[in-house]
Amino acid sequence: MEGRSFFYVLAICVTGVWCMPPPLPGDFDLQNQTLHAQPRVASSFKYRYVAHNGAIDKSRPGHPYVTVAATSKCSDTALEKAALGVSLMVRHMPNDVFSGLTRSHGLGVFSQAESMAAYPENAHLADTPACHGKCSGSCAHTCTFDGRKWSTIAGLTNSRSVVLDHNVLCDRYDSYHHHDNLVIHEFGHLVMRYMPSSWRSKIEAAFTHEKYNNLWKPGVYATANSAEYWAEATESFFMATDRRDVTGGLDMCGTSHACTNEQQARAYLKRHDPQLFDVLSYAYTNHHPEITSGIKICL
Repeated sequence: MEGRSFFYVLAICVTGVWCMPPPLPGDFDLQNQTLHAQPRVASSFKYRYVAHNGAIDKSRPGHPYVTVAATSKCSDTALEKAALGVSLMVRHMPNDVFSGLTRSHGLGVFSQAESMAAYPENAHLADTPACHGKCSGSCAHTCTFDGRKWSTIAGLTNSRSVVLDHNVLCDRYDSYHHHDNLVIHEFGHLVMRYMPSSWRSKIEAAFTHEKYNNLWKPGVYATANSAEYWAEATESFFMATDRRDVTGGLDMCGTSHACTNEQQARAYLKRHDPQLFDVLSYAYTNHHPEITSGIKICL
């Protein structure tokens, strides 16, 4: 799996979007499912609106908010869980970070049948009957660099983060088998994309420092570029992953096992990669990392 991680990163660079970490070695992913291209039908959506204090509204409020959407084939439970994940991530943010997020399109949840192409931002990535099983020529836009169909991917981020409902629900169809919360990962990408540029530059500087000093395991997903470095660190900061194959040690507390609690994880990040921790602490807690989030792999 480590050797494969760079192919995923190349897919991100070529298409200009950030996608999720690869599933666990040996696990099924959507690429192995028989998903025949369906005629494009306009999707309808249901919404929740998350305020800076974490309040979740069913109707559009009169104050700044982050939109959480779900396609019509997703359950209300998936929508509520996704909104809860966003709520727990934003409620202790500083104003400038949250304000940036309100300019994004927020978070979206989609079903396997609808795929991420149900969202307008991703419509151009949809597979078509003519391109079924093909990635060359005029079908290249329907595939990632390494030949996977975008319609089979469980999450990505551009102006909106989108995640497959099975992962949000943490159900038996989750290809990450309850080891990786993609809402936290993808929304972390959105945070980086819309945070003040001065703080984004600090992430880039921290990543340069990491590469020069080999702070984390090289050649894995988390250390391949600054975007995944940040997203995997976000998951580790919130204890939203317990994987060992993609994190480069970010969630391991210097041992062979995942950190046992959030405060232990944050203390280790602060000690081992203080430049990265400084941005994590600011972006998610306004420099109050002692505040627990309530986030889990399965919400």
